[in-house]
Amino acid sequence: MQDVYEPKWYFAMYPDEEIQRIIKCHFQIEDFHTRDMGEGNPHFQAMLIRNN
Repeated sequence: MQDVYEPKWYFAMYPDEEIQRIIKCHFQIEDFHTRDMGEGNPHFQAMLIRNN
């Protein structure tokens, strides 16, 4: 999926599994959940992370 938003976001459009895999290399994920942003919109990803 191509990120069409301007300005570009730091974690823009990463699939759930991929963003968790990337973050787990540097932090412990305490919580991960998503919120639906409505029809035709990408969902919001929320993470609570702890420094390793």
